[in-house]
Amino acid sequence: MTDSVSDDRPRSSPLSGCIILIVTIVVFGGLIVLYTTVGLWMNRQIEAFTSENPIELPIPSTTPAQTDAVMAKLKELQTAAEANEIARVLFTVEDLNALFATLPLLEDYKGKASIQSITTDGIFVEMTQQMRALMPGQRRYLNATFLFKPEASRKTVIFAVRDIAVPGKEVPAEFVNSYSSQDLFRLDVRHEVMGPVLKKIDRAYTEEGVLVIETRADLPPTGK
Repeated sequence: MTDSVSDDRPRSSPLSGCIILIVTIVVFGGLIVLYTTVGLWMNRQIEAFTSENPIELPIPSTTPAQTDAVMAKLKELQTAAEANEIARVLFTVEDLNALFATLPLLEDYKGKASIQSITTDGIFVEMTQQMRALMPGQRRYLNATFLFKPEASRKTVIFAVRDIAVPGKEVPAEFVNSYSSQDLFRLDVRHEVMGPVLKKIDRAYTEEGVLVIETRADLPPTGK
């Protein structure tokens, strides 16, 4: 990430870039565009709920104040993890979409994913995904609203797919389950930068209107 010299855009430093890399992938671990290989039986049904062309989603607009606010939340998480302290940080729809609008890491996904709402059921994300089927030359796009349920599991954060909805069409349960059963949207805890922070994430869940990330404070080992 390079520093900005414009007065109307927030400046960043190598440290802040590191913070973004660590926490944003935790938050957006479920939003990376996926090329999904489907079975032969699904090839016969896929045209019923996919399209020949992707949809272009609006890129969320943001202000420097919104960017500064969400950056402060990311800093709070990293600081708590490094200090072995408990923290509870709330991310709104506006926070998450502000990261989509400003983060170079997510540049390739602008116009392909947009967070619509957060409820106790999870995070609703409108997405367009190219699918790689088994028939040569076939190209289809899944334009749908995904429901992601975040959870802290095995020292990482998983965004489990709980539903895929396409307006006016029925998505087979087997297709939805293929996403849910493979932990496709998760962060690799072996990453040298993100791993230590992920290991401190105790809970990841949603409340009405917010994604909640909580860090854990570990007790020092007791002597014998």
